[in-house]
Amino acid sequence: MHVIDLAPTLLDVTRTKFREVVDGRPQIPVAGRSIFPTVLSAQARVPHSVQFFELWGNRAITSGRWRAVSVHEATTDFNRDRWQLFDIERDPTESKDLSAANPRELAELQRLWQQEAARYGDLPLREAPLGRRSTFADQLRRRD
Repeated sequence: MHVIDLAPTLLDVTRTKFREVVDGRPQIPVAGRSIFPTVLSAQARVPHSVQFFELWGNRAITSGRWRAVSVHEATTDFNRDRWQLFDIERDPTESKDLSAANPRELAELQRLWQQEAARYGDLPLREAPLGRRSTFADQLRRRD
């Protein structure tokens, strides 16, 4: 389960749906899936075969036993970000980067990340609005 599954689960429980058009604008697809079936049955299928993530240029994609992760350093070129690859079945704590030993697997996950990012409207990549290095105190000072 991922936080993106909460709203679809609540809608499933209440038997409602997201509107496809809001104020005349088509909405992007919802990435999350209801986990309600997994609450009702231990035999229910896993709701995601692929799990996509992006926040202020930090990216990850999970598919099967593999997870690729890229942590973005603020104000640097997104194309220079380094991707790491983990076998989450054997290494659930993501402590051993396998990208050098599995370049084809990493490339496939990067391609899949691009596909999912385009599907869910996460392109182009954007920097955090106040920069990731700012602290809460810095943000308060900026308001004054």
